[in-house]
Amino acid sequence: MNNKSEQTKKECPTTTVERVAEILHISTRRVCELAKAGAIPGERIPGTRRWVFAKTVVAQYAGIEVDEV
Repeated sequence: MNNKSEQTKKECPTTTVERVAEILHISTRRVCELAKAGAIPGERIPGTRRWVFAKTVVAQYAGIEVDEV
């Protein structure tokens, strides 16, 4: 694997609001609302408005394999 971005994608244990929204077929706004309510466990990056989610948690929530996240 020569492409660093592909390698980083596979090794990174977290994913973004945008990817979670894509997987769950909902809006990014809804993902943030669910995260704030604690329905989807995630962490807000300090000093930003960004959220990150553990791929394993997203996969479990969505009922899919972690490789699909």
